[in-house]
Amino acid sequence: MATAIDIGTMIVRTPGTVGGRPRIEGSRIRVSNVVIARAHGDSVEEIAEERFPSITVAQVHAALAYYFANRAEIDREILDDELAGYEGEADSLRAGFGSSWMTEEERKGQIAELERSAALLRSRLE
Repeated sequence: MATAIDIGTMIVRTPGTVGGRPRIEGSRIRVSNVVIARAHGDSVEEIAEERFPSITVAQVHAALAYYFANRAEIDREILDDELAGYEGEADSLRAGFGSSWMTEEERKGQIAELERSAALLRSRLE
């Protein structure tokens, strides 16, 4: 007979591991990673078998259950990550990194667009 698994142990937080954010036990896969994959249209099976083959279908379901029980927290985490991405990309372009084919005018336009996107996200986070 198979041993029952306490699903409450499938999602953990560990200081110093993925920023202390909720993740699947035994991995560095955050609950938010699973939520984003699902939002992009991946099925539970595709998430477990193709996107993150180191986790099981049961762990995907546990991550989604955690999300639905803690939606505001995970949605905030996703927006924070998106904001950090916009800000980091803008900072890189300001520092001169990026595509060598980009003209200075295109670089400035891209920075302005990233700043607009970041400002919009900041307003949603307030």
